[in-house]
Amino acid sequence: MDAPSIGTRLRAAMKEQGSSYTKLIAAMRRVAAARGEALPETRSLVTTLSRWFNDHERPSEFYQDLLCEALSKSRVQLGFDDRGHSEDEGGAEPEDLARVLEASNLGPLAISQMEAKLSRRGEELPSTPPAMLRRPLLDDYRRVVAWLGGSQPAAERRRLYTVAAQLAGMAGTVFFDLREPARAEAYYHVALKAAGEAGDEAAAAWVLANISYLEAYRGAMPAALQAVQEAAARAARCADVTTQHAWLAALEAELHAGLGDAGATRVALQRAEQAVEQARPEARRAGIDFFAPERLPGYMGSCFMLLGQSRLAYEYSAEALKLLSPRAKSRWFVRLDLATTLVQQRELEQASSLAGASLTALSEDDWTPWLEQRVLDFCQALRHFGSAHAVQAFNEQFPNIGSKRLSR
Repeated sequence: MDAPSIGTRLRAAMKEQGSSYTKLIAAMRRVAAARGEALPETRSLVTTLSRWFNDHERPSEFYQDLLCEALSKSRVQLGFDDRGHSEDEGGAEPEDLARVLEASNLGPLAISQMEAKLSRRGEELPSTPPAMLRRPLLDDYRRVVAWLGGSQPAAERRRLYTVAAQLAGMAGTVFFDLREPARAEAYYHVALKAAGEAGDEAAAAWVLANISYLEAYRGAMPAALQAVQEAAARAARCADVTTQHAWLAALEAELHAGLGDAGATRVALQRAEQAVEQARPEARRAGIDFFAPERLPGYMGSCFMLLGQSRLAYEYSAEALKLLSPRAKSRWFVRLDLATTLVQQRELEQASSLAGASLTALSEDDWTPWLEQRVLDFCQALRHFGSAHAVQAFNEQFPNIGSKRLSR
């Protein structure tokens, strides 16, 4: 008979306590506070608990510990520890134990364990609030940095540099979303250096694209464009075409559009479409290759919105909303782009209604710096029609929506 799933065990433990999501979250907050940690807002945690309790996702190690203590259960009882040792053994992570068992300072088994964990981290990154990822991600990062302080055969060391590059890059994205751009930049630069040591062009391209996001948010559009073009050049050296190539081309197109270069925008979008057609799904790498074909119409809608070509912007944004999953975070970007497009078409009531509904539904965890830029674009378009009744009503409902919150 198969062992009960983690979700089944969590539901049983909560029922045994006569608890609820709200009570469990309160208990988790007490445990976290005792450790000097803060948790995301309750609405976000309720959504996350639902994913865990229904076996849609596995809790990170940080949250596994919180759940164990909050529910008064061991890791074995909740199904987190499937290696067969009890809570009293207090042992290492699997990759730590593998390192001890191998003859070398750090061998392939330990690195394989960490690579598997890295793959899970990469899958969590787009959908998990950054505050939830920060602690477990940095724990992994510190472990890998300590490993690099030892000596390894050249092949293992290159693999370890790739792991370090991705972990540092992920840390950069987390700190950017947590509104700490200076720390994000520092992590991006060490990630780029580690990718260079590994000779990993795909990882380097991914890091450079994230640097491009940071530069664009700061308003340094030429620097952002240079970074993404260098990213595309690095990716072009890879043996396989993946959807990462499409993402980089789409990002470059969006930057060209922001600079008002319609010709370069269309050329880059054509490259993105070609890359989607040529991409090999089996060559995809979790964490750095996350772009799905259904996201491309959203980028195209954004490009045409930035160029003021509202008819095309509307068509592609509407198509993107039909294709994207209802749970996809990128839907918020598309909805705001569509609202800005409606302003360009002078459909002010419809635009204000769509933007207002989106802003009301956004949680604090959804409110990332890059999404904030979309809000600012909408507000900027709306300012030209400040005397309209719909615009005045929107401004009264959201009086401070047009100010940036990320320190530069």
